[in-house]
Amino acid sequence: MRFFCAHSHQPTRSRRSGMAGSGNLETLLTEHKGERMTEEGTLSIVWDGSAYQVRYASNNPHARDRPSYACPDAATLGALLHQCGVGSEAITQAYAELGKGRVTVLVVALSPEQMQAFFA
Repeated sequence: MRFFCAHSHQPTRSRRSGMAGSGNLETLLTEHKGERMTEEGTLSIVWDGSAYQVRYASNNPHARDRPSYACPDAATLGALLHQCGVGSEAITQAYAELGKGRVTVLVVALSPEQMQAFFA
């Protein structure tokens, strides 16, 4: 898992950074015995004055654009990020950046079920 803030060019790695291909932002598709296929992409989060807008963008250039997901409060945002596999350290950093009025960007690997549930 990599964490970026809008004003920084240096990613901070969380403890869950053991993903293959963690050195680039290319699409990551994994298919191992017993493991679901996932797609690497980014979550961008911004406070629009009334809700946190969370948008998923696939790193696959052929993937379709997905609508944003609105989280009315920080608790809902935290639950969404947790469901997307974001670690608590990265969630804390995201809250800190959002509290400063910055856009937060997180690199994630989501299953098709996660994409369908939140970004359909």
